[in-house]
Amino acid sequence: MAREAGGSVLELACGTGRVTIPIAKLGFPVTGLDIVPGMLARARSKSAGLPVRWVEGDARTFDLGERFRLIFMTGNAFQAFVTNAEQAAVLRRVHAHLDDGGLFAFETRNPLLPNLKTREGFFVTLETL
Repeated sequence: MAREAGGSVLELACGTGRVTIPIAKLGFPVTGLDIVPGMLARARSKSAGLPVRWVEGDARTFDLGERFRLIFMTGNAFQAFVTNAEQAAVLRRVHAHLDDGGLFAFETRNPLLPNLKTREGFFVTLETL
């Protein structure tokens, strides 16, 4: 997806950089954001010399003052936001930081497909929220 997006990448809830670091190794400028300082410390120790920036922040409230071609969350991290209000807050922050035409991707377990179906197929776009 980083290749498809063709630009800067932001991973929300990046943890220790398990996904962020391989993307940086491909040469993409990557920002990893996580709320847990210890996770970020471990990520920093594993990524010396790579084009990656680590930011301590909450996915519901962060403001980096820039936009990204790809924003993503892995490891079912989206499920940590359990209320509609929390989920909406994350999605607002994504919308504020996503380039026009950029990509946002996340994964979750056991989605209810009828709730994900839109006119465009089985993908929810920011416009449908």
